[in-house]
Amino acid sequence: MLFSSHQIRRAYGFFIGKQIISSVLSLGSAVLIAREIGPEAYGTYFICITALEYLVQASQFGIPPFLYRKQTEQFERALNIFFTYSFCSISFISFFIFISLFLIPFQKTELLLAGQMMALVLPVQIVAQAYRIFLEKHLQARSLFTIELSSQLAFLIVGGFYAFKQSGYLAPVLGFWAQSVVMVLFSIRLSVYRPSFCFAGAEARALLHNGAPVVLVSLVYGAQALLLTFVTSLKLGVSDTGELGLVRRIISRASFLQSPNTRLSNIICGNHVTNQERLRHFISSNLYLNTLAFGSLFLILAWTPSRIFETILGTKWKGVHDILPWLSFAAFINSSLYVLNSVLVVLEAHRPRLVAALFTLGVLAMAAATLMPLYGIKGWAMAEAAASITTLFLLRDILLRLGHLEYAKALFTAFIFGSLILLRAFL
Repeated sequence: MLFSSHQIRRAYGFFIGKQIISSVLSLGSAVLIAREIGPEAYGTYFICITALEYLVQASQFGIPPFLYRKQTEQFERALNIFFTYSFCSISFISFFIFISLFLIPFQKTELLLAGQMMALVLPVQIVAQAYRIFLEKHLQARSLFTIELSSQLAFLIVGGFYAFKQSGYLAPVLGFWAQSVVMVLFSIRLSVYRPSFCFAGAEARALLHNGAPVVLVSLVYGAQALLLTFVTSLKLGVSDTGELGLVRRIISRASFLQSPNTRLSNIICGNHVTNQERLRHFISSNLYLNTLAFGSLFLILAWTPSRIFETILGTKWKGVHDILPWLSFAAFINSSLYVLNSVLVVLEAHRPRLVAALFTLGVLAMAAATLMPLYGIKGWAMAEAAASITTLFLLRDILLRLGHLEYAKALFTAFIFGSLILLRAFL
């Protein structure tokens, strides 16, 4: 399904508007709840949400990028196949986790209870994902605008209410439940699509075969987040994990350009894979514009005075400002170069993505093992910054497959912004 430039600009405008408002609401709720419940309770929630996101990613089997490339008459059937296998697998995982957590002898009972509650929301997430893919495929940005903002308001209202009641980890967990349910209810109201079970053996095998390399790479990248929660909670404690989690939330919500950039990269690259000239033009312009936009954004975030964070978050969160510049640098590099991953997916060049993912994970593990004993929580943030540089290796494979790209200006701009962000980290 090809879209005109006018349709793309209009959709991008809605995506940007939605993301700005959504980021304000989400960032506000994250800060409000974190301030009230403290680092340890927030760390419990962050560990659970990280594991949940990993499991949801695994249950999608890498299929979503290929759905954008389906012709209109084939798309809904393929989407129903995706829904069937994802929903069945995640329901089994959800039930297994819920039962298993009753059997684990663990002193942190609040972590087990939070894990059980988060496990039960997994099938709801898959239903919401099916609706989201349908709306994105048809560039129905206005409906996505309404759905996602309503769900963010639900998280803010429910999570904020329980945070002020001093409910600890329950505040964000119940807020996330409310967000997921509202997202599905509004999706049903605003979309003509209705998920249905479709097992279709031959078509399913083809989709699963295509998606397997994609999900493998995604799981390797996701292992970085799991490694973060496991290592920091084991070596430094749940409170430090909470501080890292909050900074990650601040960065992801402050980066309001990331979501529309991701969506349009997937859609456009998927639609123009057969037109390499348009694909090359999109990559060249996207690399530079992303570098400029994300560089400006994360430079401002990294240089935000510490007094502002102390005023907003309170005295419990003293380590936030020390790790923010390092994680801002990592997010800047990964966000600016995201289009490279999108292109390699549609070109089905999975091996270079897997090699880069494994190399990144190895660099992260070695750097963390070296730096954490010296710098504590700040050492992990420094390790993430070092590992993010490996994303540049993907550019080489893009050049081999598509030929000449105008990327020198983007790399020079990235060097300038990256240096300024790191300067703040060393001061």
